[in-house]
Order: sequence, then C-alpha cells, then structure tokens
Amino acid sequence: MKKLLIFLFLAAVASPALADDYSYLNFTKSDGTVVSLSVSNLQLTISDGKLLATNDDGSETFQLADLAKMYFSDAATGISSVGAGDAAVETVTAYSLSGVNMGSYKSAAEAKVQLRPGVYLLKSKSKTIKTVVQ
Repeated sequence: MKKLLIFLFLAAVASPALADDYSYLNFTKSDGTVVSLSVSNLQLTISDGKLLATNDDGSETFQLADLAKMYFSDAATGISSVGAGDAAVETVTAYSLSGVNMGSYKSAAEAKVQLRPGVYLLKSKSKTIKTVVQ
C-alpha cells in the first residue's frame, strides 16, 4: 500500500501540467457588457472597491460591485461600451451588426458623425467598441 501511494505521488508530480494558454481575460459586468483584455503583461490591482487592469494596450477600471464574473478565453469575446476613453484619435473600421464593412475613419468620433443611424462595431488597433448612431 505504501509503495502504491508513493508511486501515485511521484506520477502526479512527474506528469506535465496540462494548462491552457489563454490570450484574453474577459470581464462580464452586471449590465451584461463584456470587456476583453489581452493577458500580455497584464497586471491587476484592487483598491478602494475598484479593479484596475493594465496591459500593453492600456488600462481599464472596473467597480467591483459592477462585476458579475471574470474568465480566461482563447479569443476576445467582449465588446466594451462607449466611454470617455473612446475619444482618442485612432483609425477605426466600422462594421454593421451583420458584419458588413462600412468603411474606415480617422477616429471613432468621425465615424459616428458620418454613419447613418444604427448600431455599429468600431474596431481600432487596440479595441473594439459598440456604438449607436442616432
């Protein structure tokens, strides 16, 4: 019996770890929006009821009370909602919800002015946002 336990222990220690290599950490908020962040150089800091997630692409701040769940994924599954950080001047490509490329624009603000009323996905180098044009 003792030899069997030692063998099982050694087998467990010697076996290679079977961990997946995930590329994104997804944050699901209470309102259902999902934000995906690359795990490349990701640092998480919790302070004063807030979670600050910083990576190579920038940073996002979340209220802990507003987070429903966090999980790792192979693909970016979330689309962040439009916020103050979206005013940065960065080339974006607009897509309709059916996936049709609606064109490229110098910034998200320019795209919002030029597009017809509807719901669009604006994709830049660093993130994808969902926007409503009225």
